[in-house]
Amino acid sequence: DWVPLASRPPSAQYGPLVADAVDVLDLACSCDPVAKLPPDIQSMLREGSVIFRQPPSDLQTIDDISHANRTEYVQLIGRQLKAGQLGLAASVKGGGPVIPVGKPGGHRQRLVWHGRKVSAAATKPPKPRHLASPTALTFLEASDLAPLRCSKRDASCWFDQLQLPASLQSYMGRPAVYVQELVEIAGLSFEEIGQHLVANSHQHVDKLFPVSLSWPMGFSWSSYVAQDYLLDICAEADLTEDRILACDADVHLDFNLAFAAATDDVMIFSNGPPGTTVAAARKLDDIFHRR
Repeated sequence: DWVPLASRPPSAQYGPLVADAVDVLDLACSCDPVAKLPPDIQSMLREGSVIFRQPPSDLQTIDDISHANRTEYVQLIGRQLKAGQLGLAASVKGGGPVIPVGKPGGHRQRLVWHGRKVSAAATKPPKPRHLASPTALTFLEASDLAPLRCSKRDASCWFDQLQLPASLQSYMGRPAVYVQELVEIAGLSFEEIGQHLVANSHQHVDKLFPVSLSWPMGFSWSSYVAQDYLLDICAEADLTEDRILACDADVHLDFNLAFAAATDDVMIFSNGPPGTTVAAARKLDDIFHRR
């Protein structure tokens, strides 16, 4: 039967950056996802020269932020430095511009790091495992006699929580800021600026490059890392791979407890007793908080 659906929220909009409209965690980079990856992948990611074997000579060339967005950009950099999401470097090996994008259906924004050039220079990442898709959900059935219940969890600012290996940080540069701007606009002291310098950087320069200390959404490897770490968290919460709904996994006909995972979203399904999905979601919450 056809059923009326709620109207879709407006699509994402480009516009002037508003620093206070961007979500910033109190504490970023609190999880180390690389430690949960296969050993061969861990070795690759902890050595930047393996991921970037032959980087082009212009990889460190970064388009500057527009004059209209500069003040808000520096204010946001200050917030992200204090959260531990960014560090500062006197020079970088790679980087990309940033683009303010409005989130659908509201007044919030995200500052998108455009990592196309850096991603193209990197070794091709593995395909993310067991990504949720509409096709995989077609096996779910519900009726009046056998209703299907669902609980959902969305990891807030997920990529910002995931720690980037130090070997890759210098490839994740953003438009440079002047030290004086960090003092006068972001309100940082010279001592605080020094505390945010990454390894092998010094403060005796006029401007510094913000570099990501977390896995940026615009980097080709980030989706694989985020999905694999999410699956590891799910497994600890007894949402194991024999229960997953994905096109690259075997189909299971027992839907007393099943789930789908997509980078930072987990959907839990059950045709069992009421409360089954809620209990599973709460167990997942506990693991998230512990990590």
